[in-house]
Amino acid sequence: MTEPLRLTHVGTFNQTTARSFRLALSLLFLALFGFVAATPGNAQISAPQSAAVSAALQTNFGSALAASTAFKPFYMTGDFNGDGAQDIVIVVLVKAGRSALPKDVRILNPFEFQGTTKFPANPTTENKLALAIIHGWKNPQASAKYL
Repeated sequence: MTEPLRLTHVGTFNQTTARSFRLALSLLFLALFGFVAATPGNAQISAPQSAAVSAALQTNFGSALAASTAFKPFYMTGDFNGDGAQDIVIVVLVKAGRSALPKDVRILNPFEFQGTTKFPANPTTENKLALAIIHGWKNPQASAKYL
């Protein structure tokens, strides 16, 4: 028999149900990512130059992240939140601790349900990939930044 798992604001699930929920959430995220990429006029993969993407990443996240250019493409643009401003999602390598990120960066992990997201303790040796999202990345001030 499996041990019950207590999830904040969701209820009581057993380990199997929690695993299924995580899988469903992952598939939903991938489907949404694929839908935005496949929507004509909404998402563009090759529009911005790599240098502009790296500059936006540096401006909004500092030196804590580096674009993972080994992925082709390593970024995607579109209006992800429907505000009319172009947004960007970038595959990144975490290079520094949480304290190196600006305070206005929100850290989210769809696979953690405990309320607090764990940040890599030693990112230089753990080689962690993440997605950096910049809402309004071409604006002088981004409206939101997520990792």
